[in-house]
Amino acid sequence: KLSPAEIQIAHLENDFERHYRESLAEKYGKTLQTISGIHYNVELGTDLIQALFKASDYQNIRLFKNDLYLKLARNFLRFRWFLTYLYGAAPIAEEGFLTRKIS
Repeated sequence: KLSPAEIQIAHLENDFERHYRESLAEKYGKTLQTISGIHYNVELGTDLIQALFKASDYQNIRLFKNDLYLKLARNFLRFRWFLTYLYGAAPIAEEGFLTRKIS
């Protein structure tokens, strides 16, 4: 178990973001900052998008890309329960984690 003094705040190049993280650590404590959600970034390769566009009935690449990414987002939302199950079903927690007050 790490003490708050041992928990490092993310080293960011952007001063605003670094100061923001430091202020959160002061306000809520560093331990709380170690609890985070999962973030997904999705970007398809240019070659794949071009091939899919050519195989489609679309005339405009921008409209095609918008619709493609919206379709990906809709399907992500459709199956988010499964992703939560896979990534959020860890049966372990540090002793006392669920009962102690986080500082």
